Amino acid sequence: MKMCLFTLTVLLWAARFGHTGPVDLSKINRTVHKEPTYRTRSPKYCLLVFGMKAKTLVWLVQDGDRMYMDRNGNGDLTEEGEHVKGEEKRPRVTSVTKGERIEARFWNFDLGEVREGKLKHNACAVEIQHFELIPEEGERRTEDDTFVTLKLEGKRQQSAYGNFTFAARPQDAPVIHFNGPLTMATRFDEQVLKRGSEGTELRTAIGTPGLGKGTFAFLSTDAVPANVHPVAEIEFPAASENAKPIRSTFTLDHRC
Repeated sequence: MKMCLFTLTVLLWAARFGHTGPVDLSKINRTVHKEPTYRTRSPKYCLLVFGMKAKTLVWLVQDGDRMYMDRNGNGDLTEEGEHVKGEEKRPRVTSVTKGERIEARFWNFDLGEVREGKLKHNACAVEIQHFELIPEEGERRTEDDTFVTLKLEGKRQQSAYGNFTFAARPQDAPVIHFNGPLTMATRFDEQVLKRGSEGTELRTAIGTPGLGKGTFAFLSTDAVPANVHPVAEIEFPAASENAKPIRSTFTLDHRC
């Protein structure tokens, strides 16, 4: 669906989906109670939280080509079976900018099962993509993309992926909320809807907000019942100061 818009207010909700309101993830105690001796000097942290009230906390720590995961959520990363060795790749990436070279390193970690109380979630995986952008002149830049995905109770897939990275300190770690209260969001963090002959495609998703850029945890389209169609209420700006804005309602029934 394409809308010819310049400025607008979009109110989104999911019909027949339970919604209990967001959890204040900034108030969660981000302390790792027991850590191993890491092989590198720069371990990086990410926190997964589970449930409607975000009561289960599961730490992820990248230590070079190893990923630690607190599978049972007890805050102890030294227990047996709580780290896996990842697969590292150095793919060739072609720059679209003249005079710039790109060096890339990807890490893939298949972490398997994680527990939320009595619930078991599986197929947890993390992919980290690191890019060094090296121009012929000027300073080099770095960009990171991170993908965290799992299957809730082995059935519904939920994923967070975007332009973010694990943090150097637990206190600064991004927080991803799985199996939590559902809401709607635009598909991209910085989506801009423009006015024009071609319009802009409005893309949304159902999921749970996290803490930090790129941490919204999306449900896959097949995880949402086929008869559930979210609704968007669009407010078109008025043509003049004294005119009233135009409001329209659209059913979002196309999935991709």
